[in-house]
Amino acid sequence: INERVKSVQFADSTLFRLAAPENQFRLKVQNSDATTGDEVLVQFEDAATDAFEEQFDALKPSFPDVQVSLSARNSLGEKFAAHVFNTPDFNEADKLIPIDFAGLPGMYAFIPEQIASFDSGLQFILEDAFTGKKTLFADGRAVPVEITNDPASLMPNRLVLRITSNAIAFASLPSLSVYPNPANAGFVQVYTGSNNMGKLQVYSVCGSLVLEENESSANGVHQLDINALAAGVYTVVWNDVAMRSTAKLIKQ
Repeated sequence: INERVKSVQFADSTLFRLAAPENQFRLKVQNSDATTGDEVLVQFEDAATDAFEEQFDALKPSFPDVQVSLSARNSLGEKFAAHVFNTPDFNEADKLIPIDFAGLPGMYAFIPEQIASFDSGLQFILEDAFTGKKTLFADGRAVPVEITNDPASLMPNRLVLRITSNAIAFASLPSLSVYPNPANAGFVQVYTGSNNMGKLQVYSVCGSLVLEENESSANGVHQLDINALAAGVYTVVWNDVAMRSTAKLIKQ
């Protein structure tokens, strides 16, 4: 089963959709305006293997014209759109799944699904070798990943999905980020990493509140209209019941 990467309009696929999914983890990625995206599906089943099995797995096709591509890789370097792994023994070792990610320079939102179908003691962590960050996934919470003009941001082993039952050091919430930044006009995307109702505020370098919006989002991504802001440097602040985070914004 092969599924072409969605290079024009991002839309959820029906790839291996189950009515009551268990031990199934779907990871979606979309660009800053949600027009382009892709997804990968991993699942665990007893007696399955990490090698390609035609009756279970979908290898990732390669197309030269796509704008973004996401796939899982096994130890042999094979890329999968959907892959069934053997159920790991988390008493012995974590499960590490390399995530192959390619796209044009820009900010992308990684959005996890179906974590709740796993044992509540498991943690899903995205490890980024380019930035050194380790970010805990939660259902529906977007994690920002940026591709820059630095070739290292597209290195093959940049991203790893770690599934673990062991407590390890990680950033429990992704830091606030804004894209594009610097920005000229129009809207910017603010990645808060929060699904809660909260307040988005913008302060000038003098400490004056110049913009305030009450926001809620299903995946922690918000649009902020900066047309009314004069050129300058601003501080963007996100506040909700669980967190407070800040980021710098440059309006040109």
